[in-house]
Amino acid sequence: MELSHESNALDAYMQQVNRSSTLLTKEEEYEVAVAVGNGDLRAKNRMIEANLRLVINVAKRYQYSSIPLVDIIQEGNTGLIRAVEKFDASKGYRFSTYAIWWIKNNIERCIMNSSRTIRIPIHVGKMYKSIAKVARELGLDVGSDNDLVVIAKVLEIEIDEVMDVLSYYFNELSLDKNIVTDNDSVTTLSDIIEDVSTVTPSDEFEGGNTRDHLLALLDNLPTCERNVVELRFGLTGEEPLSLLRIGERLSISREKARTIIRTSLRKLKPKLLMNSVQQHDYIS
Repeated sequence: MELSHESNALDAYMQQVNRSSTLLTKEEEYEVAVAVGNGDLRAKNRMIEANLRLVINVAKRYQYSSIPLVDIIQEGNTGLIRAVEKFDASKGYRFSTYAIWWIKNNIERCIMNSSRTIRIPIHVGKMYKSIAKVARELGLDVGSDNDLVVIAKVLEIEIDEVMDVLSYYFNELSLDKNIVTDNDSVTTLSDIIEDVSTVTPSDEFEGGNTRDHLLALLDNLPTCERNVVELRFGLTGEEPLSLLRIGERLSISREKARTIIRTSLRKLKPKLLMNSVQQHDYIS
């Protein structure tokens, strides 16, 4: 029913355009364009209506895309309106020559934005089409570094730019996609991909114990040394600070802060190793 309704609406629209859209002569087009430039809304509407068939002709080239033809025509009409607003009749060329770029650009932008879950910038999408065209015409493989060098030379761009464009294109998978495991049970990607943003109970417990042990050991250090170590390794709950920031906060030089760190760790190392605390446990 929905497809039938869409088809009927499209047929009705095309019939209406054929009845009301009258092409302008070159002289009429110039006069209307000048009037549009002077803010004449009636002239603007006349210019739009005279070129609605142009939009339909361009839109039909994209009718096999993932977007319904009705929506493609609508996007083309939006581009047409923009072209009418920007057209400068004094340049001497026909409006259709100017408008077709705006119409195609609006349609292609819509298709690129709607065809992928993750939106690709328009300029990247166009460059990708150029890369794919060269690869197809020359029988090259975009997975081969040597072939990418050839493509870059043909397009007169850097190899890094080609690789950067290709990096935007990858296969998308839904986290709800069903996965069959070795024992024939069914699960989803969301169930088997680790959430690195969360802390497991065991890690939290171990981290807490290590933290408490380190803070207890720091009680053996003079106040200044303890403060430097705590700030350097983020033991106070805030992010670890650089030696420069530590020096600014405690009114000491960066080299002084470095010396305190080295001396303090040398004092603490025997006690850390006695309690099986490894270096990566406290320097992180």
